[in-house]
Amino acid sequence: MATAAGRRVDQGNADEAAAPAYDLSFLEALNPALEDLAKYGIKLAVNAGVADTKGLYDVVMKMVQAKGLDLKVLSIYLQLHIPIWQYSILS
Repeated sequence: MATAAGRRVDQGNADEAAAPAYDLSFLEALNPALEDLAKYGIKLAVNAGVADTKGLYDVVMKMVQAKGLDLKVLSIYLQLHIPIWQYSILS
């Protein structure tokens, strides 16, 4: 996770395209399973976006569209900016 976050930081600093800041192994596992997800109506929830949830969403959407599947893809973006010590005070 720290490596992916580091890649995300480097994306703004390099002229060349940096490696994605999401979990690439998830895409390798998802690709062959997409047809079965659609065929059997399987719902899948993952936390594989690491530091680039939008990037992962875009790639998954392209994969689904390329295969012509009728699947819904949802992406949730959460930003937690409250330090733990403040959270414990609020709860």
